[in-house]
Amino acid sequence: MRFLPLREVAVGDAADRAYERWLKQLEERLSDDGVDRNALCREILTDLYYPQYRGVDPGELADATALALLQMDPRNVTLEAEYYRDIDPERYGRVKPLLWLWQMFDRS
Repeated sequence: MRFLPLREVAVGDAADRAYERWLKQLEERLSDDGVDRNALCREILTDLYYPQYRGVDPGELADATALALLQMDPRNVTLEAEYYRDIDPERYGRVKPLLWLWQMFDRS
């Protein structure tokens, strides 16, 4: 099988600047040792997917909308690695919010 190098695909200048700003803010927040990564993930994904519901109590919404919002929190989803017996739940719990954030950001 032959290896073919990937080509670089550029985004527009405005999008590039927006991504850089967003990633810088995310980096600053993640570098805070006291940050709750689950809450941060939930906040960021809610802002991306459902900005109109930022800060709204899911209990005040229609059931389907509440379920969609609950899925933004990594504590309410199960990722594949969690099914394996040899996982270290404590170590995995630290990175799970970042994995969920990456997967959902990528899908957005």
